[in-house]
Amino acid sequence: MLKGFSGCVRTVTMKKTDSDGVQSTEQIEFPVENHSRTPFPWFIVITSFIQIFVFFNYYLSENDPVNLWTFCAGCAYNDPSNPDRRLLGWLVYRENRVIQHCEYWRLLSYQFVHNGFFHLLHNVIAQCSVGIQLEAQLGSFHTAFIYNFGVFLCPIEQWIMAEKAALIGASMGTYALLSGYIYQILLNYRNLKLSTGIVLSICCCLRMFYHDYETGNVHTCGYIAGIYSVFIVLKDVRPVHEHTVHNICGVVFFAFLTIVYIRDSYVIAVNAQIQEDYDNEMNYFDIFCFFNPHICFPIDNESASAQ
Repeated sequence: MLKGFSGCVRTVTMKKTDSDGVQSTEQIEFPVENHSRTPFPWFIVITSFIQIFVFFNYYLSENDPVNLWTFCAGCAYNDPSNPDRRLLGWLVYRENRVIQHCEYWRLLSYQFVHNGFFHLLHNVIAQCSVGIQLEAQLGSFHTAFIYNFGVFLCPIEQWIMAEKAALIGASMGTYALLSGYIYQILLNYRNLKLSTGIVLSICCCLRMFYHDYETGNVHTCGYIAGIYSVFIVLKDVRPVHEHTVHNICGVVFFAFLTIVYIRDSYVIAVNAQIQEDYDNEMNYFDIFCFFNPHICFPIDNESASAQ
């Protein structure tokens, strides 16, 4: 049973011998851990349920036949006044909708939009397999902070780097949980038995980090958010004599990752600007051709300016 769940007890059988030499047994139950902060991983379960509900709500309400595995649920919807025109979905993040129209909920709501059922399934399985363990140990509040910090940091990075791209998916929060999980393993390596599962988890995360860095994927921002947020959350549970060393190492490590990521994002932004100057016909709505390459709906200049 996972540590931190209510009802986790250990039964111990004790033998007693009285003064007459008669032996008797007695069973005593006591809690294994008494520092639980949450009886159940409500945050991960509720978040995953909302993501699944939003996806199938858009999928079932679609009038035209669509492919379950490639349908971008919530990315766009038909304009009621003009069925041939598609408008940006209410949950998708895009910079001008937040800054010019003050639609600040998009900074977090894009985590509920997924490009196909496989995208949704991948994120839900990953965040449940890692997030349930973290929430059982850290509590719902700390887990929600780690998850949403990763979701929130990516739009901020997009705004700083002036990258004109829409964002969808819960990958930022999932990657934050993954990096936070690895960081927690490194902090508690003395108390852990090195198993095959831990080694494979570390190798998989390092491989994903390297792949995202080489391809210029924005998932790297989720890694940094997860490490930094777990660094903040676990700061108060470290021994007092280790605070100084812990703070110095954490700041240096976070600064290193930040510098590497800024350098990588700057190169991507420069390349994107060169491509935009080269292709004058590109507009912000071309991101939907990336979401659905088989459904690149036409968008005229009037609808683009309205967005």
